[in-house]
Amino acid sequence: MLIIVPCGAKKRTTPSPARELYIGAMFSMTWRAAEALKARHGGRVLILSGLHGLVDPETVLAPYEMRMGMPGSVQPGTLRAQAEAFRTDAAEVIVLGGKDYAKAAITVWPHAQTPLVGLSGIGYQRGALSKIITATDQALP
Repeated sequence: MLIIVPCGAKKRTTPSPARELYIGAMFSMTWRAAEALKARHGGRVLILSGLHGLVDPETVLAPYEMRMGMPGSVQPGTLRAQAEAFRTDAAEVIVLGGKDYAKAAITVWPHAQTPLVGLSGIGYQRGALSKIITATDQALP
């Protein structure tokens, strides 16, 4: 399984491993959901950065301001090349991001599950993430 976590808007002010760079509450909750899925199903977690594309959580990044979908954000061709370099040929892919991040990921993995897309607000997204974090069964949300 491949679990894609979107980057976060709130960041540390110094270069840090990607997992530690993003410090917002939503990123933290999304990361916890990804870790819960990984613990139950195995696999790998990658961060989808609006500027850098697919990033290993341990890769050190400098702070930046760029969201997916903004002018200058990472393009589908770059994402496909990165996915190939990461050897992300997982049969199951889940994207724990909103519509812009899911749209970008689907250009690489058309079969990806996107459980947060279509939810009508951040509160509903947090609710869905909470269910993923606390789920006790082996089925994906």
